[in-house]
Order: sequence, then structure tokens, then C-alpha cells
Amino acid sequence: MSDATETPDDSTRRTVVFGFFLLAVFVPMGLTLEALHALKVPAYFGSSMRREMWTLAHAHGGILGVLCLVYGSVAGRWLSAPSRESIARWVRWGAVLMPLGSCSAGSGTTRETRCSESCWSRSAVWRCSSRSCAPDSTAGERNRRLAPCGG
Repeated sequence: MSDATETPDDSTRRTVVFGFFLLAVFVPMGLTLEALHALKVPAYFGSSMRREMWTLAHAHGGILGVLCLVYGSVAGRWLSAPSRESIARWVRWGAVLMPLGSCSAGSGTTRETRCSESCWSRSAVWRCSSRSCAPDSTAGERNRRLAPCGG
């Protein structure tokens, strides 16, 4: 039976440090998002896609930071030494790329059209342009029956 006070290997230690780093970055990010929401900052409210992506980045960063900490606490007991380094590396890469992708997708969103895709109504299909939605006279009868307009 392994000793509970066994010192972790280098890859496990790096994963734990990385987990604390993720928590140190993404928990304050959540507080910042709450402040932007409370102060009604126009740059934040300018795009619902930006709000959603930054919220996803905050949530995934925090959860994956906790996952890194959990991995660090159980890896020594449940995983063999050769596989520990590879798994730790994949956990760290995933914990970086997932929130980074969401954050960069939200940062790249500069404006939003009034219609996200096609607006559907019972009587007509609406085509989105950069300024507004307009009736689409080229849509077939099948497209007119798909879904109601979201707004």
C-alpha cells in the first residue's frame, strides 16, 4: 500500500500549480464580468455572443482549474508513473485551450446583426442583412414552415 504522505512527481506538481493559476485567473474574471454587467458597460452589452463566450470561458476555466487540483490529489494513488506524465500534460493542455477558445471567440465578436441567422415567421421567411431583417421572397414553402421567429 502506498504512503499517503508520498511526494508527488514533477508533472503532478505542475498540474496542481497550474490548477491554482487557472483559479487565480478565472475567478477574478467572473468578478470582472459581474462588474461589467452591474455597470452596464456598452462594450460588454454590445454583443450577446461576447457575453456568452466570456461567461463560458470563465466557467470552463474555473471548473478545469478545479479538475487540475483533483487530478493532482488522486493521480499518485490511482495512476501508474509512466501514464501520469502523459495524462497530466493532456489535462493541462485541455485546461488552457478550452477557456482560451471561448475567450478569443468572444473577443473577436465586434458587432451583431439583429438576426443571428434566418428569422422565420408563419407568413414569411426573413433574410438577415447587416442592417435589418427583410422578407425573403426566394424562400420555398418548405422553409416557411420550419420554425417560428425568435423575435
